Amino acid sequence: MWKLLIADDEPKIRRGLRRVLDWNDMDINVVAEAEDGEVALGLIEKHEPHILLVDINMPFLNGLELIEKIQKIVPECMIIIITGYDEFEYAHKALRLKVYDYLLKPVLKNKLKDVINGALKELKEKENKDSYEEWNKKQLKGNIQTIKETFIKRWIYEDIDEEEINKTLKFLGWNITIPVGILGVKTFKRNYTYEDKKTSNEKIKKTMEGILPNNTYNFIFEDGDHIILIAPIKKMINWLELGAKIDIQIREELQIEVAMAQDIVEENILNFTKTYMKLKEDLKSMDSYTPVVLYAKNYIDTNYYRGNLSLKEVAKVSQVNPDYLSKLLKKELGMTFIEYLTKTRIKKSLLFMEDTNMKLYEVAEQVGYSTQHYFSRAFKKIMGTCPLNHKKGNGSS
Repeated sequence: MWKLLIADDEPKIRRGLRRVLDWNDMDINVVAEAEDGEVALGLIEKHEPHILLVDINMPFLNGLELIEKIQKIVPECMIIIITGYDEFEYAHKALRLKVYDYLLKPVLKNKLKDVINGALKELKEKENKDSYEEWNKKQLKGNIQTIKETFIKRWIYEDIDEEEINKTLKFLGWNITIPVGILGVKTFKRNYTYEDKKTSNEKIKKTMEGILPNNTYNFIFEDGDHIILIAPIKKMINWLELGAKIDIQIREELQIEVAMAQDIVEENILNFTKTYMKLKEDLKSMDSYTPVVLYAKNYIDTNYYRGNLSLKEVAKVSQVNPDYLSKLLKKELGMTFIEYLTKTRIKKSLLFMEDTNMKLYEVAEQVGYSTQHYFSRAFKKIMGTCPLNHKKGNGSS
């Protein structure tokens, strides 16, 4: 949140300024109030506010003196002067000190809101333009998780260019290179309380951290209801096995029902946002599934590589009758068991085929086909072309 400090020697005005607007709704936290210039200076040094509402004429240290000192401590602070008509000329001198704006007493609600919104706009523009290199090392070291999370969310939800992306990644020492994997987990129990979900998410993150290899480039964070893992990919098979391991441990050891989606960013780092949003949409689409279908779907997603995987087995672990499960899958996924299993296997095969060193028979084995022939036939049915042509089309042999 943006930090706001109010400095005025009149308690009534301070109370009025604090109450006149819904500061939280504007993403602003009123961090402190000061009744004179000297107190204000100490609080400004302590809190380093983004916005300062300051009376032009206060005891001990008047407005102009205070402003000069403030600009040395927090040069980016948006200073808004509060003045009366009889101090108007005095206020004009302050404007030459490059304060943001001034407000005449009595301060009108709409005028205050307009000025604050203008200040916020400038602060946001500065934040977007300022280089992360200007952050000092102490902030970086102590807040690396928050900084990375903030950057990732800006990358996803705001329009930042490739130059800024690469510059920030370099500054953070975060080697996100192509291909990079994104994995999303979402607790599925619909009657969770907020505290239940919070506790479950903490357990899930801890479990994921325990499974992950010791790699500084792995990053886990929360985005709304989702727990997100970003990780480098050396071998596709390791990435897919990692997803299966995470899913199994969450379900079997934590006894938490989750929806999980896994994808990779290919070709260009600029595809990160597109892949990320697609993964979140995949997770969102699972909200409509019944627990039985979600469990069965996830079981198929993590056991697709087994050539003998059957509807009977999936129904048994899902604790339902095979015919009943078959009907549910068709109703909710729009596919039969075999159709969904085949689609899943072919989707996974596309990831394996990104590894140019893998032969087609090896890809076939990794996704549950006993021979390259059966794999090719299934691949052509789903993709409309044979796997060999697909590999050639992607610059592979």
